[in-house]
Amino acid sequence: MKNKFSTIVLILFTATAFSQITVTEADIIDVGDIFYQAHDTLPSTLISVGAAGASQTWEFSSLQVHEYDTTEILDPALTPFASFHPTANLCIKAEEGYRYIKKGINGTFILGVDDIVVDPSLLSVPLPLNSTTMGSTIPITIDSTISDPLIISFLISDTLAPYISDPIVTNKIDSLRVIVSESSDYEVDAWGQLSIQLGTFDCLRLKTERDITSTFMAYCSNSSSSSGAWYNLPLALIPPSTLSVFNLVLANLGFDPESFITYQWWTDNSNIKFALVEMNIDSLGNIKTVDFLHTPIPGAVNDKYAQMVSVYPIPASNKLIIKSEGSYLTDLTLLDVMGKLVFSDKFKGTRQIDLTQISKGLYYLNLRTAEGELTKKIIIE
Repeated sequence: MKNKFSTIVLILFTATAFSQITVTEADIIDVGDIFYQAHDTLPSTLISVGAAGASQTWEFSSLQVHEYDTTEILDPALTPFASFHPTANLCIKAEEGYRYIKKGINGTFILGVDDIVVDPSLLSVPLPLNSTTMGSTIPITIDSTISDPLIISFLISDTLAPYISDPIVTNKIDSLRVIVSESSDYEVDAWGQLSIQLGTFDCLRLKTERDITSTFMAYCSNSSSSSGAWYNLPLALIPPSTLSVFNLVLANLGFDPESFITYQWWTDNSNIKFALVEMNIDSLGNIKTVDFLHTPIPGAVNDKYAQMVSVYPIPASNKLIIKSEGSYLTDLTLLDVMGKLVFSDKFKGTRQIDLTQISKGLYYLNLRTAEGELTKKIIIE
């Protein structure tokens, strides 16, 4: 009897070893937050998604930093395309443009990028997240046309026109069109503890399965008659570089044609406010990429590097001096409060920036080297 009682106690203890958490609106991104995210583009075979269910343990401390990004959450009202997205309360400045987001008690929704509006909006993270979260998204369709002659000439050659329109004779491509539809099913399928270089956290795992269809079209015409029509553009005729551009823009809108399943690990830790880890799985079930938080606090991982760099004077007026004790190459970028690039350079040792042609105001100076990354607020008077 004693042995049976001990066994029951052990089972109960094991089942409740990790607390079940709930991630709410208050636990995720806000204006002013800055995130330092690393990317493992060649994840080790030792890294796996793991099993579903309660009391899971994920050991991801061995993830490698192959690429590194800094993301700042902006106030949409201070960005160039705010009028296209009047309900947005968050904005992320990405490489491809400004991504507008609405955060509420039911989730975060992507409203669009720059002047492209996603209607209805695309659910990015359902809220609240807990062990019972599951559902499906409303099917979303994006229909985008590119008609700028310079962009068209860069993306695709007119010599492909007769092959696209065959058997109709054409010799010119006037426009390109991309139609993408997506629906997805999501659920919190596991919870437990996750470890990365940043630390160990109680977390939930959000699994999202996507059903994505893409149609590419080209408007081909004949220069002698000026008549033309839309034709389906076969993938085999799309140059790889053009397809990469299409996929990059779609991914920034929240559509990733190369990712069919995404796993995200979320915590209610108030110092994080972003997915701890995100794994993208391709159509063959292989882990394509792994993104993970490197540090949510600018100084936490860069203290050593910060001690080796001097930036003065602050506030500055005519010039800004950056002095580094190391001999390594430094990437320098100066951004305004809307995330627009004002100045960039590469240097070793010491660099002096002429500020006389730069407007007064608040700026962000980002310095990135092999030793680390440093972001400082710069005031120009």
